[in-house]
Amino acid sequence: MKALFARWMAGRLENRARSLRRSLRDYQRRESAGINVLEQRSRGLRLYAAWAQKGKPIRIHEAPVSLSLPAVSKPSFREVAKAAA
Repeated sequence: MKALFARWMAGRLENRARSLRRSLRDYQRRESAGINVLEQRSRGLRLYAAWAQKGKPIRIHEAPVSLSLPAVSKPSFREVAKAAA
């Protein structure tokens, strides 16, 4: 009797897990589709804005990107000489 109950419970848990995985996958697909639509719309609006301002300087404002490199100091001549000695 316990074996039958365990088998039934395992099957039920598998079905529930499969259903939850399917729901999550569908949700992620809908989210990705919505994000893609918004990205396409923003690209189109940027292009339209650039086209509408023909003859004017084109200024497409995007978030600034920091390209600074970490500060690396060069060793002085004295430090190199001291290390060599």
